[in-house]
Amino acid sequence: MADRIIKPDSGNDVVIQNDDASAKIEINDNGSLAFSGSINDLQIDNVKIDGNTITSENTNGNIDLTPNGTGEVNISKVDIDSGTLDGVEIGGSIPSGKTLDVSAGTLTTSTAQKDAIVDGSTGISRSGNNITFAGDIDVNGNKIILDADADSYFKAGTDDEIDIFLANSTPYNFKFRLPTGYTRFSAGFHASYADDSTLSIPIANMALIHISHENSGYAVLFFATYVSGTAIVSDPSSQGRTTDTDGYICCYKGANSNTVTFKNRFGGTGNFRIGVTEYV
Repeated sequence: MADRIIKPDSGNDVVIQNDDASAKIEINDNGSLAFSGSINDLQIDNVKIDGNTITSENTNGNIDLTPNGTGEVNISKVDIDSGTLDGVEIGGSIPSGKTLDVSAGTLTTSTAQKDAIVDGSTGISRSGNNITFAGDIDVNGNKIILDADADSYFKAGTDDEIDIFLANSTPYNFKFRLPTGYTRFSAGFHASYADDSTLSIPIANMALIHISHENSGYAVLFFATYVSGTAIVSDPSSQGRTTDTDGYICCYKGANSNTVTFKNRFGGTGNFRIGVTEYV
């Protein structure tokens, strides 16, 4: 039995205090302790609290923070200097078999880290502003965006066809076919042109220009060279002209010029398909 026992002289509480009661320990009748004032250091079992430091006093002792049920351990700010976090060395690299998930935040790295290989299995690496792929790149029919506002891009939404979109316009269309014995390449774009509106088509040396009026189905094939004007190669419905002529599909240019002019003189706004095959 203890040498000294402090008991209440009345009531059920025991209070130990200094003269002015600025610091006291109160033992309540339910077995709880209440403190007032300050305690310079406090040790309970193997855990010591001293100033701003919580330490484990037993050899190689852990400090476990275990919430109840679905409760969490919430720390508003963390600065971990060394050790490991879920098997990952602080300040080191992610070991094999571990995953770094930053899907809900931002991963910030140094320039040297950005230049490192980011996927050793596929050989994706970065050096300066260049990214190198050692293997294949499969975009699975999705866009390859070319400009800052993301409205010009490549896309292969249909098998064996490549579309080039400029400013989200109706695409320039490229088709590649490899049937028995030959390869076919075709290119074109769709656009709506108001009456008397024009389109400038640059050429380097010579080109075939196919223009069809989609509303009526009329189509004209023109041939243009740098040194001369344009000529009609095929015009089954006689709807094409190589001069600015009212009521027709017009395609013309001057001599020693790199610019061919298409003009809608067909009457009213119309939808046209224009294809250019150039020989350079």
